[in-house]
Amino acid sequence: MSAPAASAGSPHAGAGLRRAAVSNLGLAGLWKGLSWILNWAVAIVLARVLSREDFGLFAIASVLTGFFSRFSEMGLAAAVVQRQRDDPATLETAFTLRLGALLVSGAILAALAPFWASFTGEPLVAPLVWAILVPTVASGLFFVPSVRLYRDYRHGRTRFAQFAGEAAKGAGILLAAISGAGVWSFVVGVVAGNLATWACYAAFSPWRPRLRFDREVARELFGFGRFVLAADLLFFANGNVASPVLGKLLGVAAVGDFRQAYVYGTWAVAEVAQLLSETLYPAFARRQANPAARRAGWRATLRATGAIVFPLTLGLAAVAPDFVRAVLNPPGDPGKWDGTIVPLQVLCLFGLVLSFERVSHPVIFSAGRPHVVTVGQGAMLVVLLGGLLLGVPALGLPGAAAAGVLAALVATSIAMRAAAGIAGVSAREILLDLSGPFASAVAMAGLVLLAGSLLGPGPGPLGRLAARVGLGVVAYLLAGRLFMPGTQREILGEVSVLLRRPASTRR
Repeated sequence: MSAPAASAGSPHAGAGLRRAAVSNLGLAGLWKGLSWILNWAVAIVLARVLSREDFGLFAIASVLTGFFSRFSEMGLAAAVVQRQRDDPATLETAFTLRLGALLVSGAILAALAPFWASFTGEPLVAPLVWAILVPTVASGLFFVPSVRLYRDYRHGRTRFAQFAGEAAKGAGILLAAISGAGVWSFVVGVVAGNLATWACYAAFSPWRPRLRFDREVARELFGFGRFVLAADLLFFANGNVASPVLGKLLGVAAVGDFRQAYVYGTWAVAEVAQLLSETLYPAFARRQANPAARRAGWRATLRATGAIVFPLTLGLAAVAPDFVRAVLNPPGDPGKWDGTIVPLQVLCLFGLVLSFERVSHPVIFSAGRPHVVTVGQGAMLVVLLGGLLLGVPALGLPGAAAAGVLAALVATSIAMRAAAGIAGVSAREILLDLSGPFASAVAMAGLVLLAGSLLGPGPGPLGRLAARVGLGVVAYLLAGRLFMPGTQREILGEVSVLLRRPASTRR
């Protein structure tokens, strides 16, 4: 006979949630880590095979298709998790809303595609948009399986499905690019990746699609989801508004340069912080009645974020010239991506700052206050647009990157202040939690910069990069023993949890 379930506010429940969160974070991190390796390998090859214009064209087309994808989500996934119910009315109503939004908004955007192509001055953008819309609309059929896996803490399976999709996407893009498909290689990858992900969702969480509309459920879902939707749309706008602005002011090749710098500069926030945010949100949602657990959980999240994000961003900024010249530039065109070096260094600071905005989301959403994120992202967009219009004509791509840093500071200050208030964490405690990782990362970056000047050009970009990365890893570990020994012990303790059998919190 199984033991009775612990109450939501009991110490046993808090410990169980911690074990479940850490274990599922480990499973998610495993597949996410493999996805990172795969994506970086594919991106490096594509940087050498495809032209700067190919990257720019797809980035411009993705502005429209990405907005469509975000809008059609309507914040429903977060709303279903927040609702914490597994009744058919909730799932079927959410499915109906999601599919309807996809069909309506897809038809509207398909009609707008020629106008977007005319505005950007790139006729090829319209057929690219139409091609990407088709698999995006079809993704609505697998909305419920993906949400159920996420809500029920089966993050290992969720991330495996996403890994399978990334693997199929990467293979499709590479094969098409090597065959000379140019910008259409990205479309082939989108279709192949979606098919693989859908197959996994269908296998892991079988569910027969059924249309149903419960007015009361729909009102509750949309009442919460509308703020998540607004935040998602603003977040997407903040991440993509630079593409059309740069395209109009500097040309499509400049868009390609900026997108390359953006991908690597924001890697920490797009992958590490987003992984933490998505994986921990269900845990915080279940801790609504346990303030002490929520407080401890967010402080631990901040320490983990700092320990990972600080060295990644500051380290990449320090080795950016060698990284671009050794990894991205092809041998036959050694200066192809040199224009990304300075924007990449600035965007590393953007990724550093915005990572802490992202890991504040679980606390804010679980407290039923998603409008705070909406306000922060809205303020960020205003600052970003102003910065782009002033900075790009004066400074070019570095000006666009600097505008992003200023905008990120605004959004992060709003989100962290709200999360700290909800979790009951003081500014002094935040500084205390982050000071050790930051000091360790600064010491590491300083040594890496010094090593670069001492090595000189002799070893070549690849040799310099390898030597400086190796030195950076050792320096960070040693500095961590001095500046953050408690954080290191905490991380090692969580690793021991990862090695145990994952705890289940399904009800």
